Amino acid sequence: MTKLSAQGIKRLTRGGIVAILLLACVTMLFFVGLDAYSSKIQYDINQINKEIATTEKEIANLEVKIKSATNISTIERKALDLGMIYPSFDQIIYIQGDSNIEEFGVALMESVY
Repeated sequence: MTKLSAQGIKRLTRGGIVAILLLACVTMLFFVGLDAYSSKIQYDINQINKEIATTEKEIANLEVKIKSATNISTIERKALDLGMIYPSFDQIIYIQGDSNIEEFGVALMESVY
C-alpha cells in the first residue's frame, strides 16, 4: 500500500506540474494576445492622429485662403476686373442712422429718377 501511495503521489505531482505548466502557457498566450491587441489599438490611434494633423493643416490653409479672398484689396481688384467703378460724388446717398428702410427706398428712387 505504501507503493501505491507513493505512485499516487508521483501521479499527482506529475499532474500538478503539467497543470501548472499548462496554466503558465495559457497565461503567457493571454498576455501576448493582450499586447498584440494593445499594439493594434495604438497603431489605430496613431493613424487617427495623423489624419487629424492633416485635417488641421488643411483647415489652416483654407482659413488663409478665406482671409486672402475677403481682403479688401482682393475684392477691389476683382470688382475692377468685372468693370465696376467707384461712384461719382453725385451718386452717393447719405442715410441718417435713425432713418427707416422706407425712407431709404424713397431716397434711392429719387436719386435714380
